[in-house]
Amino acid sequence: NGTPESLGKPQIRAGIDRVRGGVIACGEKFPTKGTVKVSVAVDGEGKVQNVDVQATPSDDLGTCVAGVVRTARFAKTENGGSFTYPFAF
Repeated sequence: NGTPESLGKPQIRAGIDRVRGGVIACGEKFPTKGTVKVSVAVDGEGKVQNVDVQATPSDDLGTCVAGVVRTARFAKTENGGSFTYPFAF
């Protein structure tokens, strides 16, 4: 059927790239230096099911980034996938 079994790095990068502008806007709204690390769970349809902030220099920035990442869409896969992603500010 051509559907990949799970999310790979290229699909993750493509999904994150589509919301990168929103993530950058979070950094402008809450100017803090550091890294926001999020854990993301994606279903087989490519929709984000859950985003957990694992590390953030500020709660406001972490919440903003998580909200943006929650809107990301990824390639369809048989099993979905989960990954952690760091955003440096």
